[in-house]
Amino acid sequence: MSFDLWFLLALLGFTFALFVSARFRLDLVAMAALLALYLIGLVSVDEALAGFSHPLVIMIAGLFVVGGA
Repeated sequence: MSFDLWFLLALLGFTFALFVSARFRLDLVAMAALLALYLIGLVSVDEALAGFSHPLVIMIAGLFVVGGA
């Protein structure tokens, strides 16, 4: 198996462990995992940021704003 696959599996396991432990905020863990994937070269900037412009993500963010008011 290639280094990329081993790195991805290790990162997935580490991220899952941090999610389950709830030691850190989930959003910070997810962003750190995304940053690690970018820094190692497994995803490009466009691929890393593509999901944030999806209309559903923007709608849910808006619901959080309205719900907090």
